[in-house]
Amino acid sequence: MSLYDKSQVFPMVCALTAVASFVPDDAISDRFANDLSLIYYVETKQGRVFVNADVLDQLGLAKYELLLEALKNLQERIGKVERIGRGPTFLLRANGKDEACLMVLDQFWESIQNEVEGELLVAVPAQACILFTGSKSKTGLVALRAAVRAMAGSGDLKLSNNIYVRRQARWHEFGDDVIVV
Repeated sequence: MSLYDKSQVFPMVCALTAVASFVPDDAISDRFANDLSLIYYVETKQGRVFVNADVLDQLGLAKYELLLEALKNLQERIGKVERIGRGPTFLLRANGKDEACLMVLDQFWESIQNEVEGELLVAVPAQACILFTGSKSKTGLVALRAAVRAMAGSGDLKLSNNIYVRRQARWHEFGDDVIVV
C-alpha cells in the first residue's frame, strides 16, 4: 500500500527563475510558459510532500500521469471560479490558493476566450492572483500592467511580472512588439 493518496496530488505554479524556497531541488517540474513551471505535491496529514522520483514511484504513476492526476484533482478542489470586476479586466477568485493554477486548465480558458475582445491576456503576479482581459482593450491592458506593478516585490508567493497571451492552447509572453490583428 502506498504512503500517498493519488487523489491528493496537486499542481503548484512557480516562477522558473525563482522557485519558492520551500520547494526541494529534486521536485518534478514541467515548464508551461516562458518563465513559469508547474511542480507537484501530495497533500498529507503531515503537510505537503513535493513529488520527486521516489514519491512518483510510491504513487504508482508514470510521469505523464502525474499531470493528468494533478489537473483532475485541481478541478475538483477549485469548484466554482468567481469573476470580479465589470470589465474589460477581471480578477478571478477560486479557493484562495489555486488561482495561479487556473492557467493550466485549458477548458476553462476555452470557455471564456470568446468573451474578450482580441486575444486572451492574463497576468499572474502572485499565487492567489490572476487577472484577464482582451488584447484589443487598451484600458484592460493598462489594468493588467497596474496589477503587476502593484504586486511587484519578492517572496515565495510572487510569480511573474509578465503578461501572457493565449495562442493555440499555449501561453506566450505578450510584449509591446506583438501585433494584434
